[in-house]
Amino acid sequence: MNKLDSLLTPKSIAIIGASPDPNNLARGRLIPALVQGGFTGKIYPVNPNHEEIYGYKTYKKLIDIPEPFDLALIVISAKFVPDTFSDLAKCGCKFAVIYSSGFSEVGGEFSNFEEQLKSESIKHNIKILGPNGVGFLNVTGKVSATFSPGASLGEIPRNLDGVGKRLVIVSQSGGLGFALYQRAVTRGLAVSHVVSTGNEAGITTLDIVENALEDEMVGCIALYIEQLRDTQKLRPIAEKALAQRVPIIIMKAGRSSASQRAALSHTASIVGSDTAYEAMFSSLGIIRAFDQQEIIDLAAIFTTNKNPLGKKIGVISISGGGAIWLTDSCSDLGLEIPEFSSKLQNQLRNFLPEYAGVRNPIDITAQSLNSDINVRTLELLASSNEIDILAVVATLSEPKLLTKDKSRILEIMNRTLKPVVFCSYTIPKLSNISDLHDCGIPNYTSFTGCAKALHALWKYEEFINQRTEWKIPSIKTPKIKSSLNRNWTESDLKEIYHELTIRTPISIIAKNVDAALTAATSIGYPVVLKLQDPEIVHKSKVGALALGLETKAELIEAFNKVRCASKVKSDSPILIQEMISAGLDVIIGTVRDKDFGTMIMVGKGGTKVEEINDTRLYPAPISKEEAKILIQKVRLFDTLLSDGSSRSFDLDALTDVIVKVSAFAVNNEHIIDEFEINPLRVFSPGHGVIALDGYMKTLAYEELHKNV
Repeated sequence: MNKLDSLLTPKSIAIIGASPDPNNLARGRLIPALVQGGFTGKIYPVNPNHEEIYGYKTYKKLIDIPEPFDLALIVISAKFVPDTFSDLAKCGCKFAVIYSSGFSEVGGEFSNFEEQLKSESIKHNIKILGPNGVGFLNVTGKVSATFSPGASLGEIPRNLDGVGKRLVIVSQSGGLGFALYQRAVTRGLAVSHVVSTGNEAGITTLDIVENALEDEMVGCIALYIEQLRDTQKLRPIAEKALAQRVPIIIMKAGRSSASQRAALSHTASIVGSDTAYEAMFSSLGIIRAFDQQEIIDLAAIFTTNKNPLGKKIGVISISGGGAIWLTDSCSDLGLEIPEFSSKLQNQLRNFLPEYAGVRNPIDITAQSLNSDINVRTLELLASSNEIDILAVVATLSEPKLLTKDKSRILEIMNRTLKPVVFCSYTIPKLSNISDLHDCGIPNYTSFTGCAKALHALWKYEEFINQRTEWKIPSIKTPKIKSSLNRNWTESDLKEIYHELTIRTPISIIAKNVDAALTAATSIGYPVVLKLQDPEIVHKSKVGALALGLETKAELIEAFNKVRCASKVKSDSPILIQEMISAGLDVIIGTVRDKDFGTMIMVGKGGTKVEEINDTRLYPAPISKEEAKILIQKVRLFDTLLSDGSSRSFDLDALTDVIVKVSAFAVNNEHIIDEFEINPLRVFSPGHGVIALDGYMKTLAYEELHKNV
């Protein structure tokens, strides 16, 4: 028995606060919704002011109900909700859906009601869905425990049901969840459940996802979230979804830069909460969508299609313009539309009109509407090894257009291993969508949406295949002891760099001008001067840095200027350092995210890193394979790596440092708050890297001892 069965598939339901008034949005609509949805279990309305509601005997109090019930639907004022739990426990109820608003979403004293709610639910071992939600819809189990008008539908096409074909929708916004449901079913998708989680005072989004993964009929899960309240569950649940090949699609709201927290280092000021979510999604193969239609486009392909062997697309079209449009959309996303071999082109010419295009895309022309050449073309390409995926551009606005060819198309789909999609440039009739779904083929009405779905299908398969090679190396890293000094300068970090075998320039600390002159002579001109002040991270901004000093006179002048930039004391030490030749400047940083723990950041480095904002984030620790993927996501590196010329930087050395820094941060996550190398200068292949500056902030002394 599934642990949420009594919630999502109850056999008996009590409705606390039920009303006979259909104009009362929640209280008056729950019973009609259950009945119209096909619920065949027992319904117990609870309301002291009525003898019966909608023909059901109504009880004055919960404890008057003569037998135990599985689920309570609560639609009374927020302040009275916590008081119901004692009676619910006496009735043997283990689950409650709370529709009432007026809890933490309002703030202030209303948040206390939610805390009371949590306390009572824990005390009486009753799991809560909500509050401030619109309930749920179990389509296959015929439980419509929602007052949302979005649960009601008109005429819809047949869907393709079966193992791995169903979609589960979970939303922290009830209205948006059922809006997605409407879009999904009108596209012919087999929706299994729609669940509104509301404030998540008990059952969370990830609890529902975990539950959905227990059902072999589920092939895709779509989420609308604003935040995850139990982030520690994300990784194991996402890992399970990957193992079962059940894609998770997320619309994550709240991407504003206002969510970024202020901090001294570049890393922490760049890393906002949404950035961390994006990094986690990317590392776990979770697909992010940014539009409600995009969610359904992606869900359509994942609940109907086979796994592609590659990214080569064959396009069949009766419209030359449609073929070009779809081809461009696919090419923009990195999919390939290869030109067919002479052999395949000749095979196509055997039955296509002489004016048809056969190179790919194939323009079979509108004449195909009155013949079977569309099916013959589909049959030929479905068996060809020159492509991995098939896309058909057509007009499906004429009713029952596919009926005569349906059996042949179904036969082709049963034989081929290739994913197949249709894209109708006209609004399709329901009969045609139904016939396509009977054949296991999704339909699109947007060329861009179709291309994005094909791209997501290929990238998901590629991700799963790549992931089998990822191995987190075991690296011995230095252990940091607690320190009263929270901010570590570059000179403080020298020994850590040495233990991590990260090369640094020759450098000597000087506390006065004479020592600086001696150090410069020992190192050899030109030299660099850097103030070692723990309160100054961005040295160039405040004049705490001098580069390329060629003479003693330049050094003396620079020394006095740099010393004046100190925020701590007038005799702060100054680092005299050799001047390093030009290279590619990179930033590597780590930060403790409040939701997901240690994150590593890689990007274009230098003094203007925040302005450039060419960085990417990833959860630590990281493997060499993941580090290379992360590097390629940075715009600068993507440009360099995609250049036809040989690589201009030492990719292996950079990867090695990313992996080491990642391991170092994780092994010291109890004490490191932020760590940064900026810039790490990367040289040409075989010439390695060198850390030119660095900074580390440890947790406050008090916080360290609190955590022990």
